[in-house]
Amino acid sequence: MEYNCNVSFDELASELQELIYGVIKDAFDKPVHDAVVKLIEIEKNCGKIERKPVTHTFTDKNGQFVFGPLCANKFYEIQVWANKVKHNKICTT
Repeated sequence: MEYNCNVSFDELASELQELIYGVIKDAFDKPVHDAVVKLIEIEKNCGKIERKPVTHTFTDKNGQFVFGPLCANKFYEIQVWANKVKHNKICTT
């Protein structure tokens, strides 16, 4: 089954900190609850890519998740597991 990961970025004006949030939906546009969403920091050094796990969360009954506050000017990857299937999306703040 196909899953959609709609990810957004926001800056909390009062704190000047970044966050990533989104909604996980299935191919029928229905929210996926209890999906595992993992935040991975991507570092690029001399052509080598290193992935560092930061944290993880679960989607709520509406398929929503949020990570923050995050460091600005970093690259992140979101990994989603829904029904034992892994999906990736590259993000930046």
